[in-house]
Amino acid sequence: MTSSIIAPAASPAVPSAAAQMDACHRGVPPARGPAYVPSTSWCPPNDPTGPALSRRHARELLDMWGVVGGVDDAVLVVCEFVTNAVRAGASYIAVHVRLRGDLVRVEVHDSAGGLPTAGAAEVDASSGRGLAIVASLAHSWGWFETPAPAAKCVWAEIPVR
Repeated sequence: MTSSIIAPAASPAVPSAAAQMDACHRGVPPARGPAYVPSTSWCPPNDPTGPALSRRHARELLDMWGVVGGVDDAVLVVCEFVTNAVRAGASYIAVHVRLRGDLVRVEVHDSAGGLPTAGAAEVDASSGRGLAIVASLAHSWGWFETPAPAAKCVWAEIPVR
């Protein structure tokens, strides 16, 4: 990855957010054979920097994979899912992004309790619209329960070109 997502470490004893992501990052397969499916995973920090780092990381990956249309939608979905996990207090967050044909599948596994629900936000509310936005952008989306360390996976498939 490029260094644009690398943040300076706060101290030697506490790994930076980027170092935490790099520790969990599995990367992109180097060879492109007939069964090649671009995919990657990373663990963003479970703090306010997690959504922004994930947004940047997802955009760089989709650009690297040559995705043109739908990048903004896919990046927004990644950011929304990671934001929800951080706000819910997840101690574990893992993001998986996979390109298959004209769809990008985004999965965010997290350890936060509670299930995702798309509700109707009040007109003057400052939050509560994210999953409704995801539903409008995605070809399909949903969630399923997972074994530890995550409690659930929220996923969406976004049309791209």
